[in-house]
Amino acid sequence: MIGAVTAALLLAAAAPSSTPASGCIREVGGSYSVPVGRVVGCIDVTGGEVTVDGTVTGDVRLAGGRATVNGTVDGSVSVVGGSVTLGPHARIGGDIRVVGGSVREVKGASVRGTITSFGGNPEFTGLPSLPRWPGVGWHWYWMPPWNLAANLGVGLLLTLCVAALAFGVYLFFPSQVATVSNAIWVRPLASLGLGALTAVTGALLAAALAVTVILIPVTIAIGVAMAAGWILGWAGVLLLIAKRLVDTLRVGIPPTPAFAAVAVLAVVAANVPVLGGLAVLVGGAIALGGTVLTRFGTRALPGAGPPSF
Repeated sequence: MIGAVTAALLLAAAAPSSTPASGCIREVGGSYSVPVGRVVGCIDVTGGEVTVDGTVTGDVRLAGGRATVNGTVDGSVSVVGGSVTLGPHARIGGDIRVVGGSVREVKGASVRGTITSFGGNPEFTGLPSLPRWPGVGWHWYWMPPWNLAANLGVGLLLTLCVAALAFGVYLFFPSQVATVSNAIWVRPLASLGLGALTAVTGALLAAALAVTVILIPVTIAIGVAMAAGWILGWAGVLLLIAKRLVDTLRVGIPPTPAFAAVAVLAVVAANVPVLGGLAVLVGGAIALGGTVLTRFGTRALPGAGPPSF
């Protein structure tokens, strides 16, 4: 409901006041192009594409589609549920307003008004989001709080699922998890390298086998095995962290609560921008490598016993 009202207000605000109705081009379920040298009054397109290489003396309005401007628009460009791409020769005399879409500016484009994007992902290839020179308006982007919360919620849900699965594996297979954890502690670099190699090789092999329909079950089996090994490895990583924390802090916390606490902390850390993703990438490789080194926790490394609290 809020999105519909916003879209309606956006299009209403963009309605032209001086362009005659006869000068407007209207298309439903189609596309319209203004070639170089041609001049039109305004453009209204629903469910299609707009390409402007010539001149539009009024506004460009688009609902559900894509607008590409590499010419001149004296008015504003308004898009609902679509994207706007500005070429190096684009000249926009008014504003650019986008709801539920993206804006892409290429170096050389000129916008006299403001660029406003509600939701979506703005893209730049050379232009900053602050005023570029006197006479050019502010470029600002706003992501609604509900969009930001949804993105964060998805990340938390995924990491919570992984943590819960790892916790379940630890409860049902404590010996195998301890063996993997010990291997990661004793051979961290080997685990990292072997895990990365296994992930790449497994993905390539699965993709190659998927080309042949009869071998699709093998592809699925490879995917399931890698996922199971990854979860088992993460259980080993979390157990190792829990043990090191308990030993360092010298507190008498039982293994299961310590594992659960570390799992919660790992969920939070994994959702930290940039650093969290890097930690998941490196940690995931180490986890998978530890599982492969110990053959899914069934073979302890020579000369080393499993970690214990």
